[in-house]
Amino acid sequence: MEDLKNYNLKDLKDLRNRIDYEINLKSPKPEEELFYYALNKIIKKNTGLKVVPFPVFKLNKNYPKFKEVLLEIDRFFTDNLGKELTRVEKSKVYNLYAELIYEYTSGMGITTILPTLLNFHEYFPGLLEKEFPGYLKSGLLRKIL
Repeated sequence: MEDLKNYNLKDLKDLRNRIDYEINLKSPKPEEELFYYALNKIIKKNTGLKVVPFPVFKLNKNYPKFKEVLLEIDRFFTDNLGKELTRVEKSKVYNLYAELIYEYTSGMGITTILPTLLNFHEYFPGLLEKEFPGYLKSGLLRKIL
């Protein structure tokens, strides 16, 4: 602590910024960010489109729809699996959602962008059942998450 007294104001600000950055890297991301990055990972991987940072997206007109879809996905799994998913399981579910919806829409020749992934959310339960027949009802889906 005594060493900090020897730092000038600029060095202290740099140190504070570095500490804030490290804390931000290590702090868990809210579910919204996990879902956003899962969707954008699939878009970037398959289309090469650049994505805006999450705080910028929150100002976008698609943000209310995004929150609605996220709540529906979380509610669907909570209702069908009987309890709340862990953060790791939610991350896997969001990635699975993005993959299944992307495959479905691209198979129909639709250019997949974020609004497309959100607008086809009602197909997710059926696509999940098609990909993993009987896993949801038997409880096996939780085992693979």
